[in-house]
Amino acid sequence: MSEVVKYQQQKQELDYFRTLAGVASKGGTHNMAPETLMNIMLTAKDLGISPMKAINGGFYVVNGKISMSTALMADRIRKEGHSIRIPEWTSQKCVILGVRKDNGDSVKFEFTMEDAQAAGLTSSPTWKKFPKQMLYNRAMSTMARVLFPDVVGNAYSEDEKWDIMNVPPEKRPVEDPDAIEINTQAQVSNEEPVLIGSPMETLKEHLSVDNISVEFLEQYLQDLSEKKKQPIDRIIESALQPVLLPRFKESYRKELAKHSELAEQAM
Repeated sequence: MSEVVKYQQQKQELDYFRTLAGVASKGGTHNMAPETLMNIMLTAKDLGISPMKAINGGFYVVNGKISMSTALMADRIRKEGHSIRIPEWTSQKCVILGVRKDNGDSVKFEFTMEDAQAAGLTSSPTWKKFPKQMLYNRAMSTMARVLFPDVVGNAYSEDEKWDIMNVPPEKRPVEDPDAIEINTQAQVSNEEPVLIGSPMETLKEHLSVDNISVEFLEQYLQDLSEKKKQPIDRIIESALQPVLLPRFKESYRKELAKHSELAEQAM
């Protein structure tokens, strides 16, 4: 390919992103300037993520730094064929082991409540309310940056964004790290989910592809239904949205880990 043709292709792609960013910024649901949206798209392109997925969820901007949620980090790492295991996960410590499929390199990283206290994080309302989930987020984001930078880039967890912004822990808002948002019309992605059966069967298939057990899925959906005061079919509809599916998978994985922990304690 000649340099002229290469330049023309790059220019066409940039023009496409610029146009898409302009349309999205006027849609009223992103609340970001076209330049910021375009920056997100270009970052996502380097990581092999479609532009619409990038600007509709999973990425956020803090002080000019673009990052992704820990749910999207874990989802992308596993999709690349790499391994993530959680040998220990309690309200006091989270240990995450990552192993690369290409060369076998591995990293074992742990984050404890002692680490959180030393960093001054435990005065945060979210840390007080969701210590176990927050330990996971910190361990996951650090392990991902160290072992899988080619997959997640220089990504930071949702909680770390407040560190970047220098917001004191006690002044940070309460954020449910396991929240599964129920879509309103304004939130629905332009990418419609592809159904391969009933919505429930489709959701189970998506989980099975990633070797996630569906044994407790119906109970998990029932619990979400009661918590969100929404019908189960609405929750499934939201979970199947391409933008929200990675977060649903990771939240369900956490629920499975809790079941396994309780089962081990009962033995």
